[in-house]
Amino acid sequence: LRAAGFVLGALSNNPPVVLAAQLDHAGLAPLFDLALSAAESGRLKPAPESYRLALARLGLAADEVLFVAAHG
Repeated sequence: LRAAGFVLGALSNNPPVVLAAQLDHAGLAPLFDLALSAAESGRLKPAPESYRLALARLGLAADEVLFVAAHG
């Protein structure tokens, strides 16, 4: 996806250290331009503040983003 020009971000309710460890363990960390803990916004998902912070950090508008939810 990155080679096709997409910017990739991960947004999680996990604490930053846990999110980083999970992405590293799965070998996915290098694939993301942003790995953000929603806690950094002061509100966990599904609060809009967490999504707004992710958009701001990526420099994108909501209408430029496709959100994909994963549960595991």
